[in-house]
Amino acid sequence: MAGTGPRALIARVDLLDRDDMKAALKARNFGIVFELLRRYQGATQSEIAAATGLAQARVSRLMTDLSIRVAHIDVIERICDGLMIPGIMVGLAPRSWESASLRATAEESQEEDPLLRRSMLKLSGTWFTGAVLGAIDNEPEAMTAVLDTTSVSDERLTELVATSQRLGVAAVTLSPEDVLPSALTTFRTVRQVLRENQRTRQRVSLVRSGARLAVVVGEILFNEGKFAPARSWYSMAEKAALDIGDRYLADIALAGQSYLATYSDDPKGVISVVEPRLGIQSPPSPALAWLWSFKAKAHAWLGDTDDAERCFERAHSILESSPSERIHPGVFSFLPEKLSFYEAAAFAMLGKADAALSASDEALRLYDMSETTEPALVRFERATALLQAGEIDEACKQAIGTVTDPRIYPSITVRKRAVRFNTLADTANTSMARHWRDVLADLTERPMAAINSNGVLA
Repeated sequence: MAGTGPRALIARVDLLDRDDMKAALKARNFGIVFELLRRYQGATQSEIAAATGLAQARVSRLMTDLSIRVAHIDVIERICDGLMIPGIMVGLAPRSWESASLRATAEESQEEDPLLRRSMLKLSGTWFTGAVLGAIDNEPEAMTAVLDTTSVSDERLTELVATSQRLGVAAVTLSPEDVLPSALTTFRTVRQVLRENQRTRQRVSLVRSGARLAVVVGEILFNEGKFAPARSWYSMAEKAALDIGDRYLADIALAGQSYLATYSDDPKGVISVVEPRLGIQSPPSPALAWLWSFKAKAHAWLGDTDDAERCFERAHSILESSPSERIHPGVFSFLPEKLSFYEAAAFAMLGKADAALSASDEALRLYDMSETTEPALVRFERATALLQAGEIDEACKQAIGTVTDPRIYPSITVRKRAVRFNTLADTANTSMARHWRDVLADLTERPMAAINSNGVLA
C-alpha cells in the first residue's frame, strides 16, 4: 500500500542493458550501480538497503565515495540476489534463481522459486510489486526491438515452448500472483535468447513463445484493470505473431485488444478493431469465431438485433468447422461455452430474458467451474436474465452466490459486471436485494493494485 514502506526492488531489464550499468557491474563498482538505480529506476537508498541487506549508511557511503569497493564475495552475491542481477554480469556463476522458471517447467511443478517470490512480496501489502512492476512497461518495447535484430538447444527450446503453453491454461485457472511472475521471467528468458543468432526454426518457435507469453501477461493486466499496459502487451504479441506468419496467434492477440474496447464500454470501438480482420478471407479457426462473437456483442450493445444474430450465426459456423486440435482450454483458444456466454450477454443486453437464461445455462453446463473469472460473468448474465423476468430475489441470490464463491477472482471484469447488475437491481427493496447491495459494497471496497503509468505503486 502507498506509504507503508519501501517497495521490493529488482533491477529492470532495460537498466541492466545500459552500457554504463554493464561496465559498473563488471568492475563491481556498486556505488555506480546504486546511483544508476536511483537515477533511472527511482530507487531510494532505503529501498536498495532493504533489497540487498546492506545498512543504509553503507549504501550511502558507496554512492558518495565511488572509490570504495565491495570485496567480500558473500556480500556481492547478496547484492546480486537481492536486485536479481545475473551472476555473469559481475563475474559470478549463474545464480540459482536464473534457471528456476525452466526447472519448474521441466518438472511440471507449480512451485514458484522462493527467492523470486520473496523479492516480490517483501515490504509490500500487494503482489503487484518489484520485478512485475519494472517489467510491465518495459518488456513489450524491448521485445519489439529484439524482433528486428535477430543457438538455442532443442531441450531449452522445448522447455520455453512448454512453459508458454502451460501458462496459457494457468491464466484462466490460477490467480494472477500465481501466473504473472513465471510469465514475466520466462518472457525475459525468451527475449534474451532471441538476442543470440538463431536458426530460422528456433527463432520462429521463440518468437511464437514470446507472443504467447505476451498474451498471458496482457490477459492478467486486463483483468486487473491495467488497460494501457495490457494494450501494449497485446499489440506486441500481434506484431510478433505476424512477424513469423502466425495468423492464428495474431488473431488471439487481436481478440485481447477487443477485450479492452468491450470493457471500456465502447461497442463501436470493438467493431473498428475486429472489422478489418473479418474482411479478410481465412480458414475457420476458434480465434476467428471469437472475433465474430465480439462483433456480435457489440451490435447487441448498440441494439442491432439482426446484426448481432447474424454475427453469432457466423461464429457458430466457424467454430463448428474449426480443427478440433485448436479447440482447447486456456487463453489461446475459444470454446463453445465462451460462445454461449457471449450469447447470454448479448441476449441480456437486448432484453431477451428467456434466450439469455437458456444460453447462460448452456454455458454453465459446459464451463470448467475451476476457472477464476468467466463462470462468474456467466452467472451474472443469468442473474440479469432472472431480473428481467421479474424474479428479483432469485436474481440477487444468484449474484450473491457469485461474488461470495471462493473460487472466483474479483477481477475488474467481475467488478464491472457486478456494478452493471446492481444498476438494474437498484430500485428493488426486498431483503435479498438489500443483502446483495451489502455484499457488493464489500466487493467494491476491496482495493485493486494501485499502479501508476510507470508501473510503480501509487
